[in-house]
Amino acid sequence: MEVARPTPSRHPEPPYRRRRIIAGLLAGLLAVGLVWGSTMLVRSIVRDDGPSASTASTSYAGTTSVAVPARELTTTEAVPDDTGAPDARLPLALNFDSPPPIVEPVVVATIQTTGAVTEFGVVRDGWVVLDDVASTATVYDRAGTVLRSFALDVVPSPFVVGPDDVLYGMTPPAAGVRAMVAIPLDGLGAGKVAAQTTIIGPDTYLDAPAGMLGTAAEGIVDRSRNVGAVLMPYLALDGTPITFADATFVTMDTTGTVSAAGSTWSLPITRAPGVPSPGTDLSSLVPSPTGAVYQTTLGAPTDASPDGTEPVIAVLSSDGTGQWSSLPEGWRLAAGNRSGTLLRRDTTVDSIPTVDVAWFA
Repeated sequence: MEVARPTPSRHPEPPYRRRRIIAGLLAGLLAVGLVWGSTMLVRSIVRDDGPSASTASTSYAGTTSVAVPARELTTTEAVPDDTGAPDARLPLALNFDSPPPIVEPVVVATIQTTGAVTEFGVVRDGWVVLDDVASTATVYDRAGTVLRSFALDVVPSPFVVGPDDVLYGMTPPAAGVRAMVAIPLDGLGAGKVAAQTTIIGPDTYLDAPAGMLGTAAEGIVDRSRNVGAVLMPYLALDGTPITFADATFVTMDTTGTVSAAGSTWSLPITRAPGVPSPGTDLSSLVPSPTGAVYQTTLGAPTDASPDGTEPVIAVLSSDGTGQWSSLPEGWRLAAGNRSGTLLRRDTTVDSIPTVDVAWFA
């Protein structure tokens, strides 16, 4: 006899199973919403008009780019253009009301002088000091150790050290004529005039100021009277003219704009009330390893500081940027070229005139 099997009953899903299904549906909807929202956010950030004005993108080596709040650039910072290149037209403004931070020079040598005008020049591995009274030149290494000292046939003034470590300068006026001389600072001919040439238009240079000679690729050039004119070529030991592509010609115009190797820097300076501008002071402007260095003062001259008080100095980089620093009172620029920048402070120790020497850049 066939026995009828009961039909299974269709009971509703247990409550815990319904909860799992609902939770799954909600999670799926939430994921879709997050993807849509992220897409819209990314589109907002990278829209054609770039990031909003309240943020700026900054990246550092070893890290990813992050958004940081925008800030006002100081006058010593480069303003990037659309390509990310610095804007060399940005002025390095300076005001006596807000002097830059002080940099303390580290003295590497203290030398005694005869009390006469003692001038410095930078060589590749140190510096040289000319003594006008003793008619000598003394060469020091970068640590302040004397390497050699020798007599000079003539003490040129003004002078400049060329990229070949040869002293180039003007002889004193004689019968209304001046000459340019080249004097090696090393070897058997150290201190001897190796080459000499009469200056064209000698009347122009009878009162040649300090700092008027500069270096260029072809030779020693005029930075003041006939700007850029070659006054004497560089000479090899056999007398053959040579060139130095890395020699830097630095000059300044009457508006305070410095130029060097295709770069320019605007230096608007507000000094203390009543303090006149020194004008184009080329003795305070030298080439440097990065571009140029310029030193000036913000305060009025005194008997102790006839060139002015509150000394400041700017390191100018070839990308058009720069940085001002204050120097302790008494310190000033001594010399500089592509090998380095030298500072000096004239003092007296036990009634003996001395000069403290320090490297700056």
